[in-house]
Amino acid sequence: MDYEKEASELRESNWLKLDEGKHTLVCLSDLSEPKTETKTIKGEQKTLTQSILRVEYEGKQYQWSVTKAPTPSSTWGQLVRLGKAWGSLVGKPLTVMIKGTGQNRDYTIQEALELHKQEQLI
Repeated sequence: MDYEKEASELRESNWLKLDEGKHTLVCLSDLSEPKTETKTIKGEQKTLTQSILRVEYEGKQYQWSVTKAPTPSSTWGQLVRLGKAWGSLVGKPLTVMIKGTGQNRDYTIQEALELHKQEQLI
């Protein structure tokens, strides 16, 4: 193998990977149509339905993979509710708060939380 050639062709991943804390993103697209795939996670086959959201974070463009889930409090549910309320996610800033690490992460989108509070007042 020509390691020199292979190394020169490597590029940075453009998948969004955020640490625990508060982050501000700007949506560059709406959620893509969900696609279902079977993946091996920790040695176990799992079927996941996911969408891609293109975002800008700290001046760079990334793809954020979001798993479709049935609850309004899931990341998917929060983004869908915001898309419905705003008509589109494109150009909208999102304040994402992450708690936990690894597979045990909790994502709260501040704008979705505020929308939920407004809906409770109506």
